[in-house]
Amino acid sequence: MACLATALAGSLLAGCSSKKKTEGISQAATVPVDKPGFAEQIDSVLTARVQAISRKNRILTLKFPDDKVAKVKVGPEVKNFAEIGVGDTIKAEFRDEVEIFVVGPGGKPAWNEVEEIKPTKGAKPGTAIIRAYEYSATVTDIDYGARKVTLKGPGGKVIKLTGKPEIRRFNEIKVGDLVVARLIEAIDIDITPAEKPSSASRPYRRR
Repeated sequence: MACLATALAGSLLAGCSSKKKTEGISQAATVPVDKPGFAEQIDSVLTARVQAISRKNRILTLKFPDDKVAKVKVGPEVKNFAEIGVGDTIKAEFRDEVEIFVVGPGGKPAWNEVEEIKPTKGAKPGTAIIRAYEYSATVTDIDYGARKVTLKGPGGKVIKLTGKPEIRRFNEIKVGDLVVARLIEAIDIDITPAEKPSSASRPYRRR
């Protein structure tokens, strides 16, 4: 999707954002405490200032805190594009949540994907995008010593993984168990207009 969110989340995110890793299980996590698994949440924040605007092509020229400059195409998901002005500040907040847990024996491997776009209400430009993915696969082989697991996913696709140290109760995973991975990506874009100089700050001109 060639929109502002995708551009910001892509090549510009690395090195231009601040990241915060939430330890333990996030509030949104639903990993059963009696099953092997783990949950992780990572928050990222990116800010940039609008240097130039192409209204016709819906292209913004942005300058980041590290002085990098980039042009991004703004899709129709960002409403009230005409309200964006030079000097405005764009703030994008990203949240990535991962949950991996074992359901138990049985079940069919599957892949599901859902995307929800919520334009900002009112006259203020912005948007919110939420993408949710769920992937399930069956354990076909496991090496407890090396913490290596072989999974068979939808369509018979074979995946070999090394279990992270954060996965609790790893020794309880068995061949034939169904492993479920849930990923949630949330992007919230907010645009703050540049402050206009007040009449009190304007220099006095003698007539």
